Amino acid sequence: MAVPNTPQHYIECEMCEENCLYHCNSCYVRLCEKCRETHKINPYTKAHDIASNDVLDDIQDDVTKAKKMIDETRRKLKLETEVVKREIETALSEKMAQLEKIEKDTLEDLYTQSKAMTDYISYLNGLAKKYQFKLANKDPEYLVRNEAEEIKPIPRTLKPAYPTVIAGTFYKADVLRALSKIVPNVSIEKRNIRRLYSQKTLSHLQFLKQNQRDMINPRPGKRWKMSNFVTEARGITVQGMKNILHVSKDNANRFWVSEFGGNLVQTDIKGNRLWSISISGTGGACHTVTMHGNLLFVGKENNIIYKISDDKIIKFIHSKDWTALSIYASYRNEDILVGMIKDNTETNDAKVTRYSKTGKKIQDIKNKCWTRILYKFPVYLTENINGDVCVSDGRREAVVVVNKAGKYRFSYTGQQSNSEFSPCGICTGTLGHILICDPKSYSIHLLDKDGLFLSLLNIGQSGLIKPCGLCVDLENQLYVGYYDSNTLTRYTLYKY
Repeated sequence: MAVPNTPQHYIECEMCEENCLYHCNSCYVRLCEKCRETHKINPYTKAHDIASNDVLDDIQDDVTKAKKMIDETRRKLKLETEVVKREIETALSEKMAQLEKIEKDTLEDLYTQSKAMTDYISYLNGLAKKYQFKLANKDPEYLVRNEAEEIKPIPRTLKPAYPTVIAGTFYKADVLRALSKIVPNVSIEKRNIRRLYSQKTLSHLQFLKQNQRDMINPRPGKRWKMSNFVTEARGITVQGMKNILHVSKDNANRFWVSEFGGNLVQTDIKGNRLWSISISGTGGACHTVTMHGNLLFVGKENNIIYKISDDKIIKFIHSKDWTALSIYASYRNEDILVGMIKDNTETNDAKVTRYSKTGKKIQDIKNKCWTRILYKFPVYLTENINGDVCVSDGRREAVVVVNKAGKYRFSYTGQQSNSEFSPCGICTGTLGHILICDPKSYSIHLLDKDGLFLSLLNIGQSGLIKPCGLCVDLENQLYVGYYDSNTLTRYTLYKY
């Protein structure tokens, strides 16, 4: 088999490009281990249904159980081995005691024999002296005849009986029989794996496919109205406003609404005016609310971003010689995105800059990507759940999407070639769908995270015809502001 020239690549996480281990059934995003944890704790996506993790968690549990069981078996085998070793040591001690007794008895017997022979030699020496004395005074024959019968016999001695060692029969099998048996479990239980998509999600996918088929081959006389994804709810009239360019919502059910000319107003759900600030009138999305409820807005200077925290206004970011048009605080990682242009707009010098939640510059998404001009006037922007940066560019009449690394992904220029597309407010839902206001067609365009057109939400039937600013909260409530009205309309997105 041929060896490939390049190594096999794993499936990438859509958030960080690491190895994908999980899949979100709710927003169809591929996730690695780290991003799955972020996805689970992020208030924007914590209710999502993440699949494949139950199998991996079961496997991890099995790994833990297997290690614990094997460690316990190892401990028991060691204990049994110690018992066998102690029995062997006991038997060895008994054998050694037996040898010590044989050694003692043998040495005592030999000592007795040695002493007897020593005594007999002394006796013979004494007898020899006696015979020498008598030999000097008497006849030798007399001595032989009369004294020889008096000599004692030589003591009897015996050689010791050495112990005989008979080798024992020692086999490995005998040792193994003495220890516990390890028998592998041959019964295999199949894991219970959930479907990758729930039935509810499958129904939704079928609906989208049908919707896409209808868009490609529309039925005669069919007019695209509000899709089944939304149901219209009551409107909120914001006191003291003439029009609405942009809207931000905090966690306390209050809104920050800006109008043409740089007037920013805080209002409650009933439309009561709570606070007003003068801000930049250059861009569209000149304000945003962080996940902790703090307001960020572009000041009248156009290059200073202020922060309101604990009712105190502080200077937060200074963009120097760049004019800030739009700002967005991410619910995904708390980063801050700012759309900017140079004062000399003839050069088409524009960019999106990423800052940390503390205001430290992290990244510049440059205006040019190879030979492509990304931005001319990034007047509205947002970040999707997969990290994509989505920008409404009024002068390009397009929505430009790049990934979190700043690499170009796609552009969206509307649905009908014979009509102008003027994208304004932009936001993303909990499923990664992209919603774009188009005041010229009196509608909101709905895309999936990869730029595929899903539906056209025609809101002209409400009597408010120029949708301009919008935001969506964690409860899938969509709030739309209109360029020719001070009414903020609320819609309920379809809950998947």
